Amino acid sequence: MSTTRRVALLIVMASLFTSWAYSQFLYGSLVGTVLDQSGANVPSASITATNKETNQTFTAMADSEGRYSIGNVVAGTYDLKVTAAGFRTLLQNDVLVT
Repeated sequence: MSTTRRVALLIVMASLFTSWAYSQFLYGSLVGTVLDQSGANVPSASITATNKETNQTFTAMADSEGRYSIGNVVAGTYDLKVTAAGFRTLLQNDVLVT
């Protein structure tokens, strides 16, 4: 195999490895609907997600139908805190994002 072909092969292999290495960063989303005990939607609830390893927090507000979405969070374990006027605070521990 000529030197030029070896160099070209090494460049291709390096670019493939670089793509593979970057794909190892895993992100996910936390999505859900806040409901009361009767199953009715809870609009405007505040949701806070805290990464248990990094202590980084993410927040979202539920829409008029109680739906929320927190995107682009690093894979890991999170604690969720949900608050809404007229309701007691809900804590959901050890929510896994993969």
